[in-house]
Amino acid sequence: MIKRLSVLVCVVSVCLLAARAEAATRTVCASGCAYTDLQAAIDAAVYGDTILLRAGETFVGHFVLRAKAGTGWIEIKSDAAASSLPAEGERLVPSDRPGGTTSRSLLPRIIRRGGAYKSLAVLRTEPGAHGYMIRFVEFDGVAHLGYETLIQIGEDTTVTPPYDITFDRVYVHGDRYKGQKRGITLNARRVSVLNSYISDIKAVNADSQAIASWNGAGPFTIENNYLEAAGENILFGGADPGGTKLV
Repeated sequence: MIKRLSVLVCVVSVCLLAARAEAATRTVCASGCAYTDLQAAIDAAVYGDTILLRAGETFVGHFVLRAKAGTGWIEIKSDAAASSLPAEGERLVPSDRPGGTTSRSLLPRIIRRGGAYKSLAVLRTEPGAHGYMIRFVEFDGVAHLGYETLIQIGEDTTVTPPYDITFDRVYVHGDRYKGQKRGITLNARRVSVLNSYISDIKAVNADSQAIASWNGAGPFTIENNYLEAAGENILFGGADPGGTKLV
């Protein structure tokens, strides 16, 4: 009887582990999907999950990549067919830009609430957040009106930095007329910006950077991108780091 019970416990344990290991796909759209709020999908996701955003829809909010236990990747991307999107290693160029290859209707668009929120990043991280890959998403600074940072990965203090964050084939841009002070801040470890298009990063009476880092230990992989900023396309430094063992 004891042997049979042990076998039963082992079988149940294996089944539970298999269920936990099965990756989930979490869809987000205005109606008819599992989620209408991207933040709720991020909060519920576990490593191995994919969050699909409806192509062509606009998602308004100030979204946070959460610190989660475990290892692996959580992918956030467009639900458009892979065959209609740039292949791996190919730069995404929006269709309304010179040499355009990708219709913007295939990209979910993320903007921030305006008004009092105009100086806050549309996407940021909790301390220690890790294992996120963002692909085929448009980040639009239209509600920022030229203020501050559009995507903020990490802080400028001594808090635990995020790590293992990848942006691959994304479109990041400020308002065409008001600009954007900064496209992406990489105050983190093991971060990548790949095959992406960052444009209209420009500011009045201030430097502006497509990509900037002053409190990140790296390594950084910045490869095959179009970077367009009125100040510095890429800037390392410009402020004293808050973390230890950084120069």
